[in-house]
Amino acid sequence: MPFFRYGFDYVLYSEVTDDGSGGKDKLQGAKIGHHMAGGVNILLDVFSQKRASLLEATSGINDTYLTIEVRRQNVDQRRYPASAPVKYGLDFSASMLTLGLKLDY
Repeated sequence: MPFFRYGFDYVLYSEVTDDGSGGKDKLQGAKIGHHMAGGVNILLDVFSQKRASLLEATSGINDTYLTIEVRRQNVDQRRYPASAPVKYGLDFSASMLTLGLKLDY
């Protein structure tokens, strides 16, 4: 079963760097951004229906899925999603591949 997501992010951060003369420079703040993701849930119950029935009887878990998700997030000082990246401070932008297990009760 495929799925798609889009959302907004708000990240609080604190960055401490060496200033080169024995001191520390501290930068704190917050950044906004957005993320989009797409993926698929693969129902595992069809591979072993007896174990799925036993799992439901003993724990109440109805369905078990393998989840695969690809996510792209842009969290920096851009004003708009298509703007060029800003070159100061921390950049939380990334592309990710996530594998997980989803249990439906």
